[in-house]
Amino acid sequence: MLRIAGAEVSASGNPRPNAWRVQPGDLRLGDFTVEPDLSNAGPFLAAALVTGGSVTVADWPSDSLQASDAIVDVLTRMGASCSLGPDGLTVTGSGAIRGIEADLRDIPELCLPLASVAMASLGLLLGKQIGVFFPLWLFVRLGLAPMPEGANWRQLYGVSLLCGVGFTMSLFIGGLAFEAAGVDAPVRLGVLGGSVLSAIAGYCVLRFAAKAPSKPPAAPEPVPAARP
Repeated sequence: MLRIAGAEVSASGNPRPNAWRVQPGDLRLGDFTVEPDLSNAGPFLAAALVTGGSVTVADWPSDSLQASDAIVDVLTRMGASCSLGPDGLTVTGSGAIRGIEADLRDIPELCLPLASVAMASLGLLLGKQIGVFFPLWLFVRLGLAPMPEGANWRQLYGVSLLCGVGFTMSLFIGGLAFEAAGVDAPVRLGVLGGSVLSAIAGYCVLRFAAKAPSKPPAAPEPVPAARP
């Protein structure tokens, strides 16, 4: 922007510039359009990721001085679809969050929202079902606990998925894990998204799980005939 206005700007640093020197001189300011701060959209874009819904950010610049392309690239790699239209940038989540490795130094404002969302969602969706179903399976296999009468493994797995629905302790642990300011909203979104995904997955498993066949009643033992 300064160069466009006529300033002489020199940069130094290798491999990335880390210092800039602006020479004194007159500026030809003219008219400038001030872009919105794209970093403020981070929690709302994260909401689309965890809920599988759509969020439209109005006035998203098509040609930006900010790292707008890097934001879209990270969201796309994590499972969202992004489209830029007349109404702005629309981000639609798939309901599943992919783990990625990404360099976020150009978009550091997305670090906390995305990390909070991934931690809370995966912790509820994966952690609860592993922590509930695996010990149950192990105890039954080792003969330390009986299999619940009339139930099968699919039904028990569906119940373990439903255990991922939780708010109070999840919000408490999330608050302890992320003490920095401004992460309350992403943590809540992650907890909500993980709970919704757990509820949907648990319902689908239980809905289509085959009912365990009941054991037929044992035939009564014959009564011995009385002798005279």
